[in-house]
Amino acid sequence: MPKVLFYFHNAVHLPVLLPIFHELHADGGFEIAYTFPAYNRELQAGFQEDEESELRKLPVKQVKRPQDWNADITFAGDVIGSLLHGCGIVVNVGHGLLSKGIYYSNNRHINRENLCDLLCVPGPYQKERMLRSGKLFVPIHVTGYPKLDAIFSNRYPPQSEVKKLLRQDPAQKILLYAPTFNPELSSIPILWTRIRHLAKPGRTLIIKLHSATMPEYKRAFQMLAQQQDNILYVDKPDITPYLQASDVMLSDVSSAYMEFAALDKPVVLFYNPNLFEYAHYDRNDPEFAWRDIGIQTQTLEEVDSAIERSLVHPSEFSEQRSKYTEQLLSKRDGNSSSRVIEAAIDHFASRRRIVPVQKPEVTILLDVRGARIDRIKNRTSQLIDETGIKYELWFLANPEQRQQIESIISSLDIVSGSITLAELRKLPQNKFLAVLNIGTEGADRWLFRLLNHVRANDQVGAAFPLAFSASPVQDPITRLGVDQRVSWSQLDKSVRLAQAGNHLRLLSMPRTDCLISGKEFLPEVIEVLQHRESKFSSAFLKQSVLALDVVVKLPGVEISQLQHKDHLDDDELQNAEMRVRELADWIGVITGGGNGNGSSSSHRPNGVYSEEDRDQANGKQSIESHLRLAQHYLKRNNFELARKHINRAQKTDPDNRAVLDLENTLNKLRKQEQQSS
Repeated sequence: MPKVLFYFHNAVHLPVLLPIFHELHADGGFEIAYTFPAYNRELQAGFQEDEESELRKLPVKQVKRPQDWNADITFAGDVIGSLLHGCGIVVNVGHGLLSKGIYYSNNRHINRENLCDLLCVPGPYQKERMLRSGKLFVPIHVTGYPKLDAIFSNRYPPQSEVKKLLRQDPAQKILLYAPTFNPELSSIPILWTRIRHLAKPGRTLIIKLHSATMPEYKRAFQMLAQQQDNILYVDKPDITPYLQASDVMLSDVSSAYMEFAALDKPVVLFYNPNLFEYAHYDRNDPEFAWRDIGIQTQTLEEVDSAIERSLVHPSEFSEQRSKYTEQLLSKRDGNSSSRVIEAAIDHFASRRRIVPVQKPEVTILLDVRGARIDRIKNRTSQLIDETGIKYELWFLANPEQRQQIESIISSLDIVSGSITLAELRKLPQNKFLAVLNIGTEGADRWLFRLLNHVRANDQVGAAFPLAFSASPVQDPITRLGVDQRVSWSQLDKSVRLAQAGNHLRLLSMPRTDCLISGKEFLPEVIEVLQHRESKFSSAFLKQSVLALDVVVKLPGVEISQLQHKDHLDDDELQNAEMRVRELADWIGVITGGGNGNGSSSSHRPNGVYSEEDRDQANGKQSIESHLRLAQHYLKRNNFELARKHINRAQKTDPDNRAVLDLENTLNKLRKQEQQSS
């Protein structure tokens, strides 16, 4: 009986995952458990005490940590694949219909999707946008939207009945206010509590806020509902009952308005003039490009008029609603949960089937020279489980090992062979070459992730993992400031949480213990392998990168000296994430750009950089990087680190206006803290 785990990262995922859970549980052919992290407001993870009640009702076992269940399949929502390595097939089923320029766009966030095994999206639009990025290499299935299954299958009570359940007169018109939480995009900072004027006689105003909305806003709207009888404030995670009950919705760029429009109901959209300040603003995204799905407004008076118009003429924008719904949510038969389950089971079954690879894209060259035969057997078995890519395996062996290696090859169901150092030029040349020392070990498809850096960008000639002993950045334990007792798998998880898919240009001569190269440089890699004293050419180094999301153990690293802990707690994980972000900005400064595309600036021997080196490398980028980091730490009330980065920025330009403004902000916050204490 397959073991299935449901991972609920926060309350937002309940309405998406629960329909899948109930369908799978009713099947009876699976052993099911669920888990969720401890509540952490900063990371927007976990459940508060009043939110846990919905989970406690589930008639299955709760496990403390995802890895404790040893699942075959894990269902999860959002980009948290980095937390679920070792949990079987990870199926990502939730970003909503819109993503505000984050998930369904070609940016650094999209790389994280590769950390799951299967991605289920609501409609063809999301799949097309993701494939267009050229950065995704996991299967994408269009399954529909489980969250709305009950409504589309008519298993949900009709509108009049839902109104009664909400203790509303069926004759009463219901306005649903469902804004997003981002201050640059949300209608909340502009409409604020004036929203009460929309609750007129004959109308009920239901306020349903995003779970990430600022607590100050939540309290204000709660008080509003206490003061006025026809205002209802709801804080349940599932918006579905209110979608069904309402006659018109007021929103801004929340994906909730697309869910409402999918029911062919009218939406009124509010325009926040600050939206251009939003970091991920893209005028081509649906939330900005498809505004003709309803009436656009900019003032409270326009909102009031638009609501009245929508109530009188509810079918006015029906054609546009149908047009966009078809792209975002093409399958509306109430069977989305079944399709998600079917895709997951099929993917799990295909992993268990032994299917010889017809056209491998990668030649893996495993250097086993001088290794014992038992160690070679064990490592080969581990490698097959780790890859997640189509490959053929070749052993780089000494001549006297060839006969023993042949016995291993005969037991493998993949294209395989052995070769000596002198014969390397006869190595089959697939699109990519992966060179691994037998001592190279990683976690959770690390070879797949390393390969993504090369195949997602034709400007990258080769990718190397973060964990090297060469400086400046290939000493992750020291550079990231992570506790020395942390294990490599824990470090791997911490790094990927912040930097999935991001890389930087190399600044020093790499080792050949672990790399993946594009076809262009295969001859050069072979040349270096055959002549260990040879060095890679400057052209190779210029096109090679350090993959920040791949941490491996390499030969020569005294890993046995590290004391392993069971897991990172939330504070350690958060600190690791912040240090990775700082590391990326720091390297961006000394290489001439945040994405590592610049040339390497002068540095000290052995890659040891002083703080003066960093700040002098590139004045403008130095200031911008330190400002970003100062703002990052200010949000977390870490005034000491914020002051450090403000001081560094001032060294470069003491009169910079942005630096002075940030210093004033820091002083105010510190003063407030002193007064409150």
